Amino acid sequence: MLLLHSVPKSRATIHLSQLAFRHAYKTNESQNPKFRIATSIQHAIRDGNVHTGYNIFTTFHAEISATVEDKTGSSRSPGRLLAHILLHSLLRNNRAHAAASFAKLCMERGIRIRKSTFFKVFAAISPPSDLQLSPLRTEARLPQTRPPSLTAAISLLAAARRSNHKQEPWMYDRVLSALLLQGEMLTAALLFATIVREWNARQQLKKTVKADNGPHNLDEQPDGAPGAQASDCVPQPTNAWMRQIIKSLTNSHQDTVSKFDQHQAMRGLSVLASLLWDHVPFVPSRSHLIKAVAETPRESHTNAKIHEEWHSRLENLCTHPTYLAPLDSASYHSLLHYSFRQRGSLDLAARVLELLCMYHRPTSATYNILIREATKMNEDNLSLQLRERLSSRPTNYIARSHRVVCDSNTAALAKIMEILIAFPAPTVDEYTLIAVMLADLSAGDISNASRILFLQFPLLNQPSKGVKRDLGSTSATRRARLLSPHFWATAALIASEAYSMTLSMRIWRFVKRAEKASSANGAGVVRLYGTEAYTNHLRLFHRRLSEIDRRVCRVLQQSPGDGSSGTRIARLFTLYEWVLRNLHAVLASLRDSAIDGLTLDKGLSETLLSLADLTVRLENLLPRLAHPIISPMQRSQYFHNPEWQYRVRRILGILRRILSSQHGLLPKSGSGDIVYPGWWHPDQVPTRVSTS
Repeated sequence: MLLLHSVPKSRATIHLSQLAFRHAYKTNESQNPKFRIATSIQHAIRDGNVHTGYNIFTTFHAEISATVEDKTGSSRSPGRLLAHILLHSLLRNNRAHAAASFAKLCMERGIRIRKSTFFKVFAAISPPSDLQLSPLRTEARLPQTRPPSLTAAISLLAAARRSNHKQEPWMYDRVLSALLLQGEMLTAALLFATIVREWNARQQLKKTVKADNGPHNLDEQPDGAPGAQASDCVPQPTNAWMRQIIKSLTNSHQDTVSKFDQHQAMRGLSVLASLLWDHVPFVPSRSHLIKAVAETPRESHTNAKIHEEWHSRLENLCTHPTYLAPLDSASYHSLLHYSFRQRGSLDLAARVLELLCMYHRPTSATYNILIREATKMNEDNLSLQLRERLSSRPTNYIARSHRVVCDSNTAALAKIMEILIAFPAPTVDEYTLIAVMLADLSAGDISNASRILFLQFPLLNQPSKGVKRDLGSTSATRRARLLSPHFWATAALIASEAYSMTLSMRIWRFVKRAEKASSANGAGVVRLYGTEAYTNHLRLFHRRLSEIDRRVCRVLQQSPGDGSSGTRIARLFTLYEWVLRNLHAVLASLRDSAIDGLTLDKGLSETLLSLADLTVRLENLLPRLAHPIISPMQRSQYFHNPEWQYRVRRILGILRRILSSQHGLLPKSGSGDIVYPGWWHPDQVPTRVSTS
């Protein structure tokens, strides 16, 4: 027993058998020929004579194939031990492909392979791979030859399925990844569809046998019918497999992909779509499949009839309640997207919503989709009534709008609202809040979008006095950290659309305090103010500086002797100094975020370049405002203030550092050379000096 426990459990049986053989060989060698056969096989494989070892096994397998009864009453074939000895000998001598071929042969002959041995053989011929997508081929690259290890792995899995050997999900993960890496998208789709259909057939047979509750054995099924007791041998298809294949298929719609790969991708998508048309009960990640079929571009189809056929079948999914078994809520949401985006039909959306409410309760995600898509379709009546519906719940922080709904509601709109009223309104989550605020901005109702933001965080609407103290509230910053960067980007967009520099700076300071509080316990800083939020914030600065530029040009066109010129110039300089001070603080924060890993996009880089050009333009225009009516004290304050000039140089220096740290943000010429703006070199920065 000590020797039995000294080896792994997966090898305990074979070690015990070998010990029995050795003991029997020492006691009576003539009565135990199996030990001599096993030793001969091991020596033959070790010497490199694979055919000799296989011939020894086949020669003596027929003689010792009679079954014997063990103590538990179960039958065991003595040839099974010799088969495992041959398999382990092949693996120890790096003969993985020969071991896979022999394991497949044993499965076809009815010899049961131990689960651990089968897993070792499969892992030897199919190593894991980190690459998940197929390479994009060009027209010059012909289809690659399939590696022998991949062919052996597929054949071994097929034999295991036919012989009801235990299979694990990681086996199919490796095979599907290898197929997609080789560009065999059609083969991967066919394999996945086969697994899904076989698993559904086995589950259906298992349910039927349990319902019958008969005494017959499940193994006595006719040939070709999968045994229900072997339903656990086939792993359940996972959502990751479907998403991995769909991602590879949709990437093949690009123009850089060869025609061969595009054709293979369309055939693979047709194979997966057949799971929808054939009423297969369980399809993993069905919502992603519906989305991929609906969003396939028309030019990707080799025949326009296929495009029309797919959309007609999708309409059948949307309109026929008994056409298919009840779908999951995510699939109905994908059909809602299809009804709005591809069909643009409220009637079709109402039918999908009716089917969804027959089996599920509408959630905040349902309202989110309806509000977003109705806003994109300019269906303001539907979007407004949905927001009013959400605001009727006492726990929802959505401000009521006082706009009057027109009497142009269609029958589909009335049907949608009638369906939703039958269920209680869900609690509003973050994404629904974002959808409602964006819908208000799209409709031009900035005040209502601001009220929603202020109801979430009332301190953002407090007077300027005491705001800095309240922005550091622990409960408020804790709630702020629970929200995503997209929410704060929407808040920055509201401040930009409201043309409120005060609100935008309050939001920025509050978010920065929340980020700083997130690292108080030693954890990493949670970045809440992302690229989109900085873009919306800096665009407001650009609008403010553009307004100052227009006002400066208007003052320059007027007569210097105007009595109100001095007051206007003083106000311009005060506003300009306030904008520069805030701009310097925000750009310094952006620089620190870029150092910590924040990635800048093209929109943000264009905004930064425009801000720099506008700042340099204003610095060149300001000396022309030195009218004689300005007092010497004001002239010294406006034109000879070193703090202001230092801040301008710091702003341009921060912009140079941000743009130079990110590759591809600076404009390039036709030859590919970087075109540096005129303010790029510090010597070319204008200095504000009085011309009087």
